[in-house]
Amino acid sequence: MASGYDKRRVEEWLQMATEGQLALPSFQRNYIWKNRQSVADYLLAVFRDWPTGLFLVLKTNDEPKFKSRTLTGIEENSIAPAELLLDGQQRLTSLWQVFNGEADADYFVQVDSLDRPRPTVERVEFGTTSTDLIRRLQTPRAAYKRNFVPLAILLDKVTPDAKFGEIWAWCASVFEKAEDVERLRRSITSLRENLLLRPELHYFELPADTERDKAIHIFVQSNKSSVKVNEFDIAVAIALEQGGGDLRERIGDFGESNPVFEHYIPSSRATRERLVPAVGEWIFLLACITELGEIPKRSKFEEVVRKIFGPDSDAPDRFVDKLLGDVHSALLTVSEYGAFTRDTLPAVPPVHVLAAIQDSLKEVKKALRQGMVKQIIRAYLFRSFFTRRYDSQANDALFHDYKGLRAWVSQVTRTGTFKPDKRPPIFDADAYPLPSSDFFSDLRKPFASLRRSSRYRRAMSALMLSEPPLDWVTGERLDSFHFRSLALEKKLDRHHLFPRAILRGKIDEEAIDHALNGVFLTKATNQTIFRREPKEFIEWILRQPGAPNESELRRRVEGHLVPYDAFLASGSLEKRYSNFIEHRADLVLKRIRKLSALPKA
Repeated sequence: MASGYDKRRVEEWLQMATEGQLALPSFQRNYIWKNRQSVADYLLAVFRDWPTGLFLVLKTNDEPKFKSRTLTGIEENSIAPAELLLDGQQRLTSLWQVFNGEADADYFVQVDSLDRPRPTVERVEFGTTSTDLIRRLQTPRAAYKRNFVPLAILLDKVTPDAKFGEIWAWCASVFEKAEDVERLRRSITSLRENLLLRPELHYFELPADTERDKAIHIFVQSNKSSVKVNEFDIAVAIALEQGGGDLRERIGDFGESNPVFEHYIPSSRATRERLVPAVGEWIFLLACITELGEIPKRSKFEEVVRKIFGPDSDAPDRFVDKLLGDVHSALLTVSEYGAFTRDTLPAVPPVHVLAAIQDSLKEVKKALRQGMVKQIIRAYLFRSFFTRRYDSQANDALFHDYKGLRAWVSQVTRTGTFKPDKRPPIFDADAYPLPSSDFFSDLRKPFASLRRSSRYRRAMSALMLSEPPLDWVTGERLDSFHFRSLALEKKLDRHHLFPRAILRGKIDEEAIDHALNGVFLTKATNQTIFRREPKEFIEWILRQPGAPNESELRRRVEGHLVPYDAFLASGSLEKRYSNFIEHRADLVLKRIRKLSALPKA
């Protein structure tokens, strides 16, 4: 059977996907095309019959070459697909979700006039429940008056308990008279034909007898020039070519069974779609260090995959699990020092370094030597948090720090000590000095803002949580478990110690949001003491039934690196605030120096 070009109407593509006749090979990444304007632009291009790119499909036979799955939004079924979509998943999934009402926004097509028998498309718009567009088109009658039609009715599906399809039902919500309903139905049916039955999407078909490796190779080559497919996606395809099995599923299963990962992925509650590529990139970068012995780069992913899954590899699945386990161990380590979540992890490079030295750490057996190594790791982490070591050329820097740390850990394992003169570069205090007290206390140019995420804000968060403090009112310990639970449930606030309401107009806006003017408290506590002067809300807390005594409350406040006496001092607001920031900067610097200090060699 020969390869060839062909075309299908939009409705045919959607129907094949719905029925499971067209599916995705297991190595395809998940649907991530979330830019609504891009979806709207693509729809308009399809409707106007503009060039929209080829789909690439692989015919299947009785013995499929790859496991498959349905497009996102379509229920899995037992039907063996007739075709696998190698290229075009984002486009086709967008089409399917929009026309089936499964997209994360409502999409409408506006025409020149719905009173014409054959309306012409003007544009495509989208909206969510919080947008003005949806409010303007909240009923079919309102949409009709503006010549808008929701695309989700154009498939004209008939539900089991309905006599007519979705188009008729929509029209009947606009008009009462049967003749008016029928006239509008004919107009929208004509529009349906123009949008679903007339446009044809072109594709290139690979025959069913295409060799498995060749299909993977074609997928890789066809996607290499695309900015929509990253190095991880290509590496997964190559892994399959090398016999890598279901790599995505393996990463996803491991991540879901080890929930610590979800706290460090760019999402408030990481989905499998976000978790797999993020964690997958981490383990490939780690393999660059440990397996290739090179500076980790995404361009090296292909080489890493061939080494892991190539013919000379020994038990590749077990090795993937080891990489995942090493990253997991590294995340557990950073969480011991306040980096509980992505929002409190100042930088990712230390995770790669700690993951890469896991084998060396496991060799340390004696308790005293384990204690020394623990202090070295702690010092490394807080220097990585508060120096500029990883501000540029981070991959180069972490690779050299990895080699230095590994050497130190090996020395401690063998001799019970280490050589300070042969230190990892990050411990060069001249090249990478810790910040000064003035750096933290400067109100004219704050080092970090409470309102904007930055490395220093995240570093300050980790520092304050490194010795888990107590909530002032509830007494709840903000350790990793409670902090993460509160964060996921959105029950945690960054509280302004000196509230914005009392500082506004007297202190510069940037200085109000100075990072040292904040602490983590539960939302309930924050709402209780919101807008109160420090002395006022401390006194208010002490008056409440069941409240801690002042000695205990002082302990809770100071546990957040808040200088209690400076916090409650009298005098002008401007002077009190400046004095408070200076005193807190001293406490912050004292803890940084403590945590970043090396043990005695």
